[in-house]
Formats: sequence, C-alpha cells, structure tokens
Amino acid sequence: LKGDLPVLLQDIYNLGGSADYLDMMLLGSLAMISGILPNYVGRYHRRHYWANFFVFVVASAASMKGDLSFLLKLVEPVEAALRKANAQAMAEYEQKKAEYDAQKYQKGTKPLPEPKEPVEKTLFVAANSSATAMYETLAENQETGSIMFDTEGDTLAQVCQNKEWGDWSVGWRKAFQHETIAYRRRSPKERVNVPKPRLSMLISGTADQVSNVVPTADNGTFSRIVFLELLQELKWADVFVEGEQTPEEIY
Repeated sequence: LKGDLPVLLQDIYNLGGSADYLDMMLLGSLAMISGILPNYVGRYHRRHYWANFFVFVVASAASMKGDLSFLLKLVEPVEAALRKANAQAMAEYEQKKAEYDAQKYQKGTKPLPEPKEPVEKTLFVAANSSATAMYETLAENQETGSIMFDTEGDTLAQVCQNKEWGDWSVGWRKAFQHETIAYRRRSPKERVNVPKPRLSMLISGTADQVSNVVPTADNGTFSRIVFLELLQELKWADVFVEGEQTPEEIY
C-alpha cells in the first residue's frame, strides 16, 4: 500500500507508529486534502461529485487522536494564500471607496459606481458555530470550498444538541451531495443560494460523542461519514523522548 501512495502520503508512514495510528493519520490527511481540491470532480451514479468527504475518528482518551491537529500544516499554505488575497481585495476596495466618496462632492463629473465590499474567504468552518454561520461560510467561499476540523467532538456535539442554532444534519447532507443550500439573511433581507456547496470534515472524539453528533442512522447523515474506530491497547508512553524534529515540524 505504501508504495502506491503519493510521496506526500508516504512520508506519513515514514514517521512510524502503530498500524491504527498510521491509518488515522492517513485517513485524516485525505480528509484535509479533499478540502483543497476544488478543481477535481468526477461522476458517480449520474451525478458530479468533488473530492470532499467526511471523517470521524473515534477513540478513547490518551489514544493520540490529538495528533490530527498536525494535519492543519498540510493545508496551512492555502489558508495563508486566502488571507493574503483577502487583504489585497480589501485594500483595493478601500481605495475605490475613497475615490467614490470624494467624487460625490465634485460637480460636473460622471458619478462612479459604488464599490461593493469584498467577501472574506476562509478555508475553515468553525465547528462551534450555528448552521446558518456554516451556510454563510459556504456561500462566501462558493467554488473554493471549506473544511470543518475539530479534535474535540464535544464542541460539535453541543452545537448539534442546541436546536436554536439550526439543524446541522440537513446542511451536512446537502453539502455532501453538493445540493443547493438556500437561506435568507435577516439584515439586510437577502436571499442567498449556494448552488454547489463543498465541505470536507475531520472530527475526532469518543464513542459517547458520536451519538450526540449523529443521534440516529435513519436520516442519512450517518451513512455519509467515514468512521474510524481506534482499538489501541493503552501502553505507557515516555513523553520526554526527544527527536531531531517534532511531528508538527515534519508535517
């Protein structure tokens, strides 16, 4: 299997660890990378699908599932590029806005069109947010897509159980199928459509947290998530072992 993987993913196996640990990091890497492939699309059952998919790692405490946070390094350059593009777009907007405000006081000049404030794009959707906030992020990103990542399943569980924050389950199912998400902003009143939502998800938590996030298998959300359960035997780990590089630096 290792020889069939791209070099980037082979490097994950070179870091070593138990088979379960390597499976976790490989599957987590695929989930993360699936969120930064907006131009890759295929056909399945007469429908177009992008690379995005959902992963939930289920493990007990002290199972090293927190190492999934290292995978943020794989997509960090994309997030940095988006921040740079946001800053540039805002600077251009502020310049045009200043020109627009100045020309209002000049007589005999052709009025300039009022510039529209740019949308701020971000790669990540916060797990600790309402369903509407998730829709807004998907609407702002559109073709870019988004990633939901959290190593604490409780964060998502609390949101899913709070009915005032909307139904996350519906949004997940629509995003998985790339079906149109439509909603209306309160102020200003504006209808928003996300014709092809693209969302990847990587969450980790304990078995108890799974039932809080996905309380039933009947509505289709459960079948759209790849679950990986780690059944590792707990062993004493020397936390003071030093190496040439930390896993975070390597990722």
